[in-house]
Amino acid sequence: MSDKEKLHERFIRWDAIRRNYFSVIINLFLTISIGLLSFLLQELGKSDFTKNCLYTFGLISIAISVVTGILTSTSRFFDFRYTARKIRLIEKNSSQNKIDCAHKKMKCCEKLTSILFYFQTATFILSIIFNALFVLTQYKDKLF
Repeated sequence: MSDKEKLHERFIRWDAIRRNYFSVIINLFLTISIGLLSFLLQELGKSDFTKNCLYTFGLISIAISVVTGILTSTSRFFDFRYTARKIRLIEKNSSQNKIDCAHKKMKCCEKLTSILFYFQTATFILSIIFNALFVLTQYKDKLF
């Protein structure tokens, strides 16, 4: 096996690890977001938290993060689907037009997934900041 082939094998292996890690991160943010959203909704009925801007912004940003996480996972699914379709079309020696169409859809989903992931991450971080500030201001007497 030549050095170029070895490097290509390493690239393939690390690219697979990167894709798996990306999926894990998306799911991790989504899971934590759903848990935090559940906690915030449970707290909604306990007090007049809705008058607190930090609570409201935290609730809205975590809800957006959950929706964006679902959209990111869905986009990722379609990305895998179009990638598999493109490979299948190449294997079957289909027309270049069909292969190009599948490739364009795959690239579109790949780009959409990246954009949604960054948006999910940003709203998640914003929510963590808002909710941490909310907890610190609301429960400062009990915490300190």
